[in-house]
Amino acid sequence: SIKVEFLVSSQMESLLRGDILEAAEENLDIVPSVYEGGLKVWECSIDLTEYMENHLNIDDETKVLELGCGAGLPGLLACLKGASVDFQDYNKQVLELITIPNAFANIGARVKKRCRFFAGDWSALEDNITPSQYDLILTSETIYSTSSYQSLIAVLKKAIKPTGFVLVAAKTCYFGVGGGTRLFEDALGKDGFFTSRVAFVTDTGVQREILELRVRSTS
Repeated sequence: SIKVEFLVSSQMESLLRGDILEAAEENLDIVPSVYEGGLKVWECSIDLTEYMENHLNIDDETKVLELGCGAGLPGLLACLKGASVDFQDYNKQVLELITIPNAFANIGARVKKRCRFFAGDWSALEDNITPSQYDLILTSETIYSTSSYQSLIAVLKKAIKPTGFVLVAAKTCYFGVGGGTRLFEDALGKDGFFTSRVAFVTDTGVQREILELRVRSTS
C-alpha cells in the first residue's frame, strides 16, 4: 500500500473527511480552508501538462514537486518521463481517492519507487520538507485566493533548488474570488526572491497563463 503523510492532526483529518464528502455531493468547487477543489480536473492542469510535453526536458535525475495536485496530471507526466515526484494536496481523501489510483493507472508499480504523497496545507509542508531539493515545482489553479500567496511563496522558496524553476498555471483573473496571475506577480515582486515571466497564454475561452519563476540572481 501507499502511505500518505498527513501533516495535520487526526482531529482535523476527521473534520475534513466529512466536509469533503459534503463538497462532492453538492458539486462545490471549493470550501475555503476545508476543500480546495482536488476532485475536479481543472483546465490549467491540462495546459500545464501539454506545455511540459512540448517544452521541458525531464529525466530520471529530475526531482519534482506538484503542489495542489488533485488528479496529478502534470506530476504524472513527469513520472512517465522518469522523474521522482512528490505530490501534495490539501485533502488526504483527494490523494487516496483520486491521485494515487490515477498514478497506478498511469505508471503502475513505479509509483512505489518514484512517488511520495503529502496531505495538509502549505505551511505544514514548509515545516516538513528538506530545503532546496526540487529541480521543478508544478502547480495549477492554486492562486485564486490572494490570502494564500504568502504561504505558497514561502514553500516555493524553501523547496526549490537555486538552479531549479517553478511553473504556475492559472487564470489571468479569478472573477468573484480575487486572485489571478497579475496579482500573484505583484506578490512575487514584493517578496523579491523570484523573477517571473509569462511562458504561455491561451487564446481560447477565459484567459489562462503559465508563469515561469526562477530564483533571482544575487550577482
